[in-house]
Amino acid sequence: MAQGLAAGLILTLSACGGDPEPRFKEEPSPTPSEVSSSAPIKEAWEEKSPEGAMAFAEHWVAELNAASLSGDTAGLQSVSATDCSSCASLIKFIDETYAGGGEIRGGDWRLSKLNFSSPDEGQTVAVGGTMKIPAQTVVTPEGQRQESAALEADYFFTLSWRQGWQVDVVETRG
Repeated sequence: MAQGLAAGLILTLSACGGDPEPRFKEEPSPTPSEVSSSAPIKEAWEEKSPEGAMAFAEHWVAELNAASLSGDTAGLQSVSATDCSSCASLIKFIDETYAGGGEIRGGDWRLSKLNFSSPDEGQTVAVGGTMKIPAQTVVTPEGQRQESAALEADYFFTLSWRQGWQVDVVETRG
């Protein structure tokens, strides 16, 4: 039986052109840039570096913008240290506004002109920049509208590295 199967396979292959070994076109080896890695690509703000710290401050502002728009503060909480009182105040304000049916309207906050310093040899770092805050309207749970004018102010972030950056303090000066 095995001889019959082998003979049939040889006949089938020989009928296709007389060469018993099939030939395949060789694929070129991938270049190093084409080789995929299973490691996820890190965001700039996930790096423990001055550039990473400055990117993280921008990421924190993006989380603040998302929370202000949606009322969901989980992302903002995840990038804020539990003992950051300024962060907690913002989170509480957003939570209370949305919990009662209110909302926050206005454009995104923008952080620019960033600078970095490490006052205590890397344990904590400071990132400063100019924050542009558009005009905002807060509709309270009672339906009252509170308007604020657009402004620009210097903001400072104190960050620490705890298996990733965390905001310890956010403050404005000037």
